[in-house]
Amino acid sequence: MQHIEESFAGCAGITIFWQAWVPDSASSTKAVVVVAHGYGEHSGRYANVVEALVPQGFAVYIPDHRGHGKSGGHRALIDRYQYFLDDLDRVFARAARDHPGLPVFLVGHSMGGNIALASALGNQGRLSGLVLSGPAVTNHGLPKPLMIMAKIVGRLNPKAATKQLAAEGVSSDPAVVAAYVNDPLVFHGKMPAGTAKALIETSESFQARLPSLGVPLLVVHGSADTVVSVESGKTAYTLAGSKDKTLNVYDGLAHEVFNEPERAKVLNDVSAWLNAHC
Repeated sequence: MQHIEESFAGCAGITIFWQAWVPDSASSTKAVVVVAHGYGEHSGRYANVVEALVPQGFAVYIPDHRGHGKSGGHRALIDRYQYFLDDLDRVFARAARDHPGLPVFLVGHSMGGNIALASALGNQGRLSGLVLSGPAVTNHGLPKPLMIMAKIVGRLNPKAATKQLAAEGVSSDPAVVAAYVNDPLVFHGKMPAGTAKALIETSESFQARLPSLGVPLLVVHGSADTVVSVESGKTAYTLAGSKDKTLNVYDGLAHEVFNEPERAKVLNDVSAWLNAHC
């Protein structure tokens, strides 16, 4: 496979880093997969996805969201949600230029599931399918007073530190957790209030917007996810208006189903679904 690393000037002049892994031969490339990664992490943590999909003919494009990984911006801050969508649009445009006429899929994990769903709802015509992994698309389990306070603080002081996510929740594999903790490109601080506000408000909007989703949808979620409740994935599946939709809940798996010891099963299911929708 070929590996590409580039960057572009995103909204408000922030440099956005992105990577792509493509099959060696253009003639063997059958579809494009754009990935929106999760909160605090970066594109380099998706080697398992790349290794599963590229040999099957999928070109995989993954940007580091602003404030994440090798991209610029205040760490892990969602200052303007639309900026994230606009940055992702630039990656879609590049992928379409590189692979004109091929089916395009969007995969979003965790916070990236929130961003991917918002992107898909606004650009359904360009997608052959949407895959959501442990998607943070509802506010299930968050007390209402906490959500109100988060929105107030996020508006008044968006860079204020709120809650720190527990690294132990990302995977049941100690090696994955250790790699996550020791990764200098992973943000390990407390979530900025502006980010919490943006995710809460966008999740609230999905209640009314999900029925308008029409693209084929696959939701994958671990039943033992302590970072994003499995109820979030179930709700996304239930409310989605897509006639072609599938929900796979994996018993006992933690948040990053692509990085669990049982990831081969998950990745096989995802690749089979993508192949069926090319």
